[in-house]
Amino acid sequence: MATIQALEAQLGLRVNSFFEKILDLNIPTAILQPIWKHIQSTRDQLIVAHGAPVVAGLGDGNSQRPTVQQPAVDWKGKLQHCFGKSIGASITKDMLHYETSEVETGEKTKGFVSILTVSLPHFNESFQGQTPCKSKKDAEKDVALLVLQQQFPQVFQQLTQEPAMQMVTHAMGQTMAGQPGEHSKKRKAESLEEPDAKNRLMRSLSLLLGRCQTKADVAFDTQTFTLEGKPTFVSTLKLPTYDATTAWTGESCASIKLAEFSACEVALDALADTIAPLAEEHAEKKKMKNREALSILKERVKEKREAQKAAQA
Repeated sequence: MATIQALEAQLGLRVNSFFEKILDLNIPTAILQPIWKHIQSTRDQLIVAHGAPVVAGLGDGNSQRPTVQQPAVDWKGKLQHCFGKSIGASITKDMLHYETSEVETGEKTKGFVSILTVSLPHFNESFQGQTPCKSKKDAEKDVALLVLQQQFPQVFQQLTQEPAMQMVTHAMGQTMAGQPGEHSKKRKAESLEEPDAKNRLMRSLSLLLGRCQTKADVAFDTQTFTLEGKPTFVSTLKLPTYDATTAWTGESCASIKLAEFSACEVALDALADTIAPLAEEHAEKKKMKNREALSILKERVKEKREAQKAAQA
C-alpha cells in the first residue's frame, strides 16, 4: 500500500497535470472527465490513509443532469462600459491599454498573461492577469474580469449570479459524474483516461534524467495469458537509462495498451517520492522564468506610461 507521502506526491503531480490540460482549450472536455475521476480516487485513498472516512458526494454518478451552455460574457466590453459610466464619457483605447506577454505553462506549452493599464481622470493604475491563458485574446479577457471584480464588485456579482451561470458553478462544484449510457461508454472512457498515465511517466522521466526522454529510455515487456478462455496481458516496464536494475509490473488487462498504462501507474507510484521534489524544483524554475518575463512586461508598460505623461506635459 502506498505511503501517505507517496499518495500526496502522486496527487500533486496528477492535479498539476490536470491543471495544464484544463487550460488547454484544444483538449475535449470528455477527455478531462475520466482524469478528474482518477484524481478523486487518489484523493480518497489519501483521506483513508490519514484514518478519516470518505464522505459520499452529491449523487452516485449515474443521475442525469442537463447540459448547461455557459453564456459568453464580454468582460472587456462590460469593463469598458462600467468605466465609461463612472466618468460620464466614452472610453478610448488609450484609457484602457492591454499589454500581453508570453509565459511558460508546461514542458512544451506556453500561455499568455496580460497587464491592463487604466488611465482615467483621478484613477491611474495597472492590473496583471493571474492565470496564463491559451491566447492573447483570452489573457485580455482574464485581466478584464479581474479588474471588473475588484473595481465593480456589484456588477461582477450580478453577472456571475445569473441563473445559467449559477447552474454552471453548481455543476463545476460537484464531481464530473457519468452521463447516460455510461456502461456502454466505459471502455471508451478508459481509453481516454489511460494515455495520461503514459504522458505523466514521460514528463516525470524527463525530470529524473534531466533531459528530454527518447524511445531508448523506456522499454515494455508484455506477456499474454489466457484467463477464462480470453486473452489477458501483463506488462513490465523498465527505464534502462535511469535504473537498469528495477522493473515495474502492472495488473492484468484486456489489451496491450492498457497493460502498458498499468505498468506506468505502478512505476509512478513507486517513484513518487523521488519525482515530487524534482517536479517542485522544475515548477519553481518555471515560475522564476515567468516572473522575469512579467517583470520585463511591467517595465515596458511603465516606460509607455511615462512617455505618455511626458507627451502630455
